[in-house]
Amino acid sequence: PDLDTLIPRIAAEKNDSTRFYLALSGLTVSETNPVLDMNNAERILIHAQKNNDVVCEVLGLGCLGYDYRAFGNTAKSLEYNLKTNAVAERSKDPRLLSLGKLLLSMSYLDLEDYPKAISYGLASLEAAEKVEENIFTIMGNQTLGEIYLKLNKVDSALIYTQKAYQLCMKSGIKEYLGAVYGQLGSIHVLMQNKPLAIGYFNLALDEALKINSPKYISISLYTIDDFYYKNKQRDSALLYSKKAITAVQNTAFSTLSILPSKLLQDIYRDSNIDSAFKYSEMHRIANDSLYNIKALQQAQLMTFEEDARQQELAVKEA
Repeated sequence: PDLDTLIPRIAAEKNDSTRFYLALSGLTVSETNPVLDMNNAERILIHAQKNNDVVCEVLGLGCLGYDYRAFGNTAKSLEYNLKTNAVAERSKDPRLLSLGKLLLSMSYLDLEDYPKAISYGLASLEAAEKVEENIFTIMGNQTLGEIYLKLNKVDSALIYTQKAYQLCMKSGIKEYLGAVYGQLGSIHVLMQNKPLAIGYFNLALDEALKINSPKYISISLYTIDDFYYKNKQRDSALLYSKKAITAVQNTAFSTLSILPSKLLQDIYRDSNIDSAFKYSEMHRIANDSLYNIKALQQAQLMTFEEDARQQELAVKEA
């Protein structure tokens, strides 16, 4: 939605629950256009600071933390997620608490601090259950499934991921269904159920195409090509690796080409020196782009923080 139209509606709304969903409706493009999403989050956060709106403050901070994670900036993501959780704790609102705890669970998953990731994940689900928050219960169960998958605890991973799937189907909220299918595929790889695994990987790709997310399309294609590579199906691995790169070319998610280009480099190393060099260069450029994106984000962040500080000063003076 147009933020110029949405923000006055948010400002006029007195009900916290309704205001929560109004603000959230402006922050739904993270998986397709994270640059726009960050801009929207900054505008909602500035509105929150000017109007002392805790609901919008948590959503603005949390969305920035989530988007920094999408760009691979783990430190900035954690910084914003800690701020999100601190404001949510002061509010004592279970809906906001479920978001704050969920984002910290994701941060500690990225940092491989799995005990903390599990603790915050469980706390998120506990808070979400008080408001029957389907969005965060889906994401919370999926995140816990991912954590246990990293720990190679397949039974626990399967329990939480299946719960996420059931909630997707029951609620009709299917934005994260592709990620859930991909996770189920990875679980069945570990369980040696290869036909079932590739079936889930293909379902994940179908869902990514439905929501037209370059991020999830590329991730799904890379998951498939990695599966074929490990099963020594070289031609299929080549095909899906190239598709994974094409899916994110000229998008905000172009750095996702790092993994498939590295796989192509490995495939061609012993058979085609020219192709190996080509994908080695692509891998290097994607890495450099990731570094440059982080530097640009840092500059944008400092500008945003100064704008926010000036807004706070203006509010205090008024």
